[in-house]
Amino acid sequence: MRATPLLAACAILLGASSLWAGTEGLDFGLPLVVVEGGWARYEAYSTDGPVPTVIRVGPAGAHQGKTGRWLIVEVEVPDIGRVKVEYLVAGKVFTANSVLVTRTDIQGVSSADSSETAEAKIGPAPSAARLTKKGVQTIAGRKLEVSEYAFTGGRTVRWSAKVPGFGIAGVEGPDRLKLLDFGVGGDPWRFDPPRSPRAAKPPAAQPVD
Repeated sequence: MRATPLLAACAILLGASSLWAGTEGLDFGLPLVVVEGGWARYEAYSTDGPVPTVIRVGPAGAHQGKTGRWLIVEVEVPDIGRVKVEYLVAGKVFTANSVLVTRTDIQGVSSADSSETAEAKIGPAPSAARLTKKGVQTIAGRKLEVSEYAFTGGRTVRWSAKVPGFGIAGVEGPDRLKLLDFGVGGDPWRFDPPRSPRAAKPPAAQPVD
């Protein structure tokens, strides 16, 4: 029996990186980098090879009287199309308890919403991060001030205040993630998105209230 698009897409997400399979993978407890119109483009790695992934900073939103910011994860799934998972996040960091609503949209499949907290679905959040290194690194062709955090299970996360969205400048370990580019405005799915002159500074990150 052939798998449905929804099941196939979920399998790709799980195989590509558990980072995108659920909120537990993104629950680093690190600050969000909220830049209106900001985006970051990555390659997630699976047994089938690299999987193109984009994270966008969406508009502000509200749910049941609580306000937050939409963070959008898009993954290009072979033979299915683009899979989009949107999180309405309250607060300054992405945690299981800070997700007000999750929306999933798959090409050719009706979108699904869930207001159940991730905590109720996945159990306790991972252990706190341990800062291991801080300094300037060249990532995606740019010099960035980066903080490296170690997590249980051998995962190392690089975080930078210059990378819109989750601030992820790279992940090493079981769920390898490579930052390819980032910016504000334009189409992040273009391999060569237009950039402002290097001398121009991007808008300052605004934390979610």
